Amino acid sequence: MPLFNEKDEVVGYYGYLIDITEKHEQEELFHILAESNPHAVLVYDFKQNRVLYANHRATKLFGYSREELLNLEDPISLIFWKDREKVYENLKKRKEGYRDTISYKLRIITKSGRIKWVNPSSTVAYFKGRTVSVITLVDISEEVKRERTLIKLATRDQLTGIFNRRALIHDFERLLYQAKRYQTTFSLIIFDIDNFKRVNDTYGHLVGDKALKEVVKAVKKVLRKSDIFGRWGGEEFLVLLPMTLEPYAPAEKIRQTVENCKFCKDLSVTISLGATTYREGDTIDSMISRADEALYRAKEQGKNRVVVI
Repeated sequence: MPLFNEKDEVVGYYGYLIDITEKHEQEELFHILAESNPHAVLVYDFKQNRVLYANHRATKLFGYSREELLNLEDPISLIFWKDREKVYENLKKRKEGYRDTISYKLRIITKSGRIKWVNPSSTVAYFKGRTVSVITLVDISEEVKRERTLIKLATRDQLTGIFNRRALIHDFERLLYQAKRYQTTFSLIIFDIDNFKRVNDTYGHLVGDKALKEVVKAVKKVLRKSDIFGRWGGEEFLVLLPMTLEPYAPAEKIRQTVENCKFCKDLSVTISLGATTYREGDTIDSMISRADEALYRAKEQGKNRVVVI
């Protein structure tokens, strides 16, 4: 700043220096740590909805260049649409002053359109004079894939791909709870393949397995999305029909569908079905017992028919 005398002549200058070595060293240290991090790191201005910094791993994770990430008009567009609500909830908490670490699981969309699962961990910090979130994103896509594979192995029948007995019992218990708690209703169908032992003895077990899979394929086509279908054991199958008071019509539809199918070697099979509807005080055992009794009567009456108790 110039210093003037009474004649408005410059007689000197006044100035000052600020030592910003420490600030530069801190920024340099941050960059070193961020770039050496094995996971993606973003510095996000949650007030302005802008990405201020992205490390090399972030560009690999998202498939965008650093410049593209920094110039995104709306970084939330990187989040899979089904997971954006939880992001908005956490942004609101940040803007209201919440400073603790936030960590959860969500899906992102890469530049190529691929969806990946990540575990973001967000902490509040100061960056170039702004209050920001420093977000570390761990790619957990393979971990989620393994979890889903294990769940599938634990709940699916290996031969047919539909629910196994364990999964059926879980959903059965859920429907019973809902029926008791909310006074809803549901129905149960049990069916098996008529003369299945003869099929195995005549054509062999490979053909028998083929018949089981084809029956399942046919039945799935006539079930509602809300219906629960699984293999109860051997050639016996179970269908749970939520919010269904009269099971005869859907059971008859299943029977007709299977009867009209032709399997390998022009083999056709029929099924017998027993059905029942939830009654107050029912348990899994009581409903299975009634459905089994109905199935037994269907067999006694000549097979290839539906009996409801």
